[in-house]
Amino acid sequence: MNVDLNTLIWPLLIGLLVSQLVTLVALLYLYRKTLVQRKQIRRLSLEIHALVSGNAGLGRRLFKVKSNLENLEKTQSDLRHNHVSDKAIDQAATMLKNGISIDEVIHSCSISRGEAELLSQMLDQRLIH
Repeated sequence: MNVDLNTLIWPLLIGLLVSQLVTLVALLYLYRKTLVQRKQIRRLSLEIHALVSGNAGLGRRLFKVKSNLENLEKTQSDLRHNHVSDKAIDQAATMLKNGISIDEVIHSCSISRGEAELLSQMLDQRLIH
């Protein structure tokens, strides 16, 4: 049983060549896939950077809005307080015009003695009506 080496070598060489061609095609496929994935990674990285930058800007804007809201709430509270105080002054002026004593006005309107006396002097000098 003599087998000719040439008959064995050719199928082995062809098998090896086919194997290498398949490996080369697989490597080319993987290389192209890697290039596509790198492009996707770059694009996603840029999108993430844009989102982070946008979120930082949005955070600053939200902080400003919160600060403005707090200032508005304080101003609104102050205005309410002043409005109540204005009503007390108006009531005190009416009482003083009707001849009620400063002490009664202070007690009834919850204003300070200085406010009541100033109001009385302004009424006496007809600076207010």
